[in-house]
Amino acid sequence: MDTDSIAVIAQLLTGLATLIVASVLIWQMVLQRKFLETAHTDNEQSLTFESLGLTDKLLAVRMEEDFSNVWSKRHSTEKNLNEVEFEKLNNYYLRWCTVMQTEWRMGRLTKEADMFYYKRKLWAMLNSICGREFYVREGRDFLRFEGLRELGDELYEELEGAPMPA
Repeated sequence: MDTDSIAVIAQLLTGLATLIVASVLIWQMVLQRKFLETAHTDNEQSLTFESLGLTDKLLAVRMEEDFSNVWSKRHSTEKNLNEVEFEKLNNYYLRWCTVMQTEWRMGRLTKEADMFYYKRKLWAMLNSICGREFYVREGRDFLRFEGLRELGDELYEELEGAPMPA
């Protein structure tokens, strides 16, 4: 065999080896993509359960004897609360906003079709006089995401029957 034939065979074998390596790398990328999609789904499920757990804990606080009396006063003005009651209710609303804001930041349920979830959470805060007073005083500024603020403002105006104070 002459050197030209050997060179051609070597080039063919090199090309074939390159093709095999490229195929293996493409297959590894496909497998890695499937793994990442599964990990994303698992992460979303984990976030959902953690969020539900935090929300359940906050809802359970309402039933605790120490807080249930404060909770029952939320339909009157904050002026009717003593200092301790005010702080308890204020901290409760801040924690409620923190959970909601964290979910929003993580990209959980932020599509237009999912807005009912956040409207419902905001309604749970704004459906009382104290909740709306909290929102105007501190809650609106506490929400860092414009989308949440817009939902809150819209719901506030609907429940209060008046525009959001400037």
